[in-house]
Amino acid sequence: MEISSCLKVLEDKIKSIDDLVDEQDDIQQYIRRDCVEITGVPMLPVDKPKEIVKEIGQLMGIEIADHQISTAHRLPPTRKVKDKLIVKFVHRDTKDLFYKKRSKLVGKKSNDLPLVKREYENNNREFNNIYVNESLTARRRKLFGRVNEFKRSERWKHTWTINGKIMLREEDASRVFSFVHARDFDAFLNESF
Repeated sequence: MEISSCLKVLEDKIKSIDDLVDEQDDIQQYIRRDCVEITGVPMLPVDKPKEIVKEIGQLMGIEIADHQISTAHRLPPTRKVKDKLIVKFVHRDTKDLFYKKRSKLVGKKSNDLPLVKREYENNNREFNNIYVNESLTARRRKLFGRVNEFKRSERWKHTWTINGKIMLREEDASRVFSFVHARDFDAFLNESF
């Protein structure tokens, strides 16, 4: 075989592997479609993640019942985030509503939750803001980080996620770009800049 034909075979194999990795990521993200991650709520001595989810729902103006939550538990701490919960809802509609209402949490702190307030009532600790995010695969989190860094460096206005897609918008009324895989974002960068 000539070198050029060997290089062509190699390029085809690399593309096939990239496609398989993207397909695997798509499947992993699909499995997370009913999940959100919550940060900012400290671990309690008697931790009750489902109760915390219901109280956050109340802060956002929605009632969440036990039967709407499949499971809720703490995630291991990372270098950047100590207090993280993951919640899997029974129905996607419930997850979508919970995620959509997250803007109601702006300015809310963990001590606005009755469970936290009771536990730390006489404690002078500083309380964190509560954040609700979609549960993303490691590859999508990394991609979101890249898009967010682009947003900051180029002074664009908005990044967010919808059903595992990373969204980017320069201004309130400008076009929305969406990215699922790193190569989508790379193509955007190559076309735009």
